[in-house]
Amino acid sequence: MPRPLPGAEDPGEKEPNYTIRAATFSSVEMAVLKRLLAFWSAAVEVGARPFVSPLSAFLSLPGLRAFWPLSSVDENGDPYDLSGQGRTLTYNSSGSPGYRTRNFTPVAVLASRNNDYLSRSHESGLDIVGNLSFGLWLKVLPGSGDALVMGKSGPAGSLTWHIALENAAGTPRFRFYASTDGTTAVYSEQTPDTTSATWLFLLATYDPAGAPILYLNGRPPPAPPGGSGLGNLYSAAQPLVIGHANDPTAGYLDAEVALPFLGAATLDQTTVTRLYDTTRDLLP
Repeated sequence: MPRPLPGAEDPGEKEPNYTIRAATFSSVEMAVLKRLLAFWSAAVEVGARPFVSPLSAFLSLPGLRAFWPLSSVDENGDPYDLSGQGRTLTYNSSGSPGYRTRNFTPVAVLASRNNDYLSRSHESGLDIVGNLSFGLWLKVLPGSGDALVMGKSGPAGSLTWHIALENAAGTPRFRFYASTDGTTAVYSEQTPDTTSATWLFLLATYDPAGAPILYLNGRPPPAPPGGSGLGNLYSAAQPLVIGHANDPTAGYLDAEVALPFLGAATLDQTTVTRLYDTTRDLLP
């Protein structure tokens, strides 16, 4: 068999050319995602949870429309969406954006004195009227008044879906409101043992053929929801907000928030419980 001369190329050993293309994520989002994967994979032992890491738990949710870890923000303090769909939130404040790190997790600090809240303008991808799941980790700070926690509801006539903190000065409760006509709403309620300075995982789900359900720390409400089989939710051209309703008469939340997400799918109780179990060690 002939042998190639020294320095000549052996055609039998020539390596094929490969073309690698990135899809969905921009180069900036890919860099941020890789950094987050490395960070949180180290924070949680692989195999110790139902998911590889807290980050992958959220990114694995069906119908995911947006996920904000609050660890990557732009020069204005606006947090990026890590779902790959580019839905950056706006940090609204009369002061300056406030971020902290609690254990392994970045959080946004919302202060009513600065009229702080997070928002995303109305768009078709966030106008979810059928199967729905959304939520966040929340720590209500002492002195907070009643306020919208997360959702897309405005004043009466523009109600659609949101979680609210109510009776903050008495026995605080959380309600997930769902409206099919923009004016009236049914709700699912949770009353925690305490809200002040305690981290709580709130997750709301809706099924047009079922009922609105508000989970607290992975548990469904003790009482049945206020309605069932209501059909599609009202479509209102309202922004998605965290910490303040799109209503000039509404109050502002004093709280720390972490890991908010939104999806166009109804999560079952097993998934909600696993999501809570996977992320609860990240916060003190």
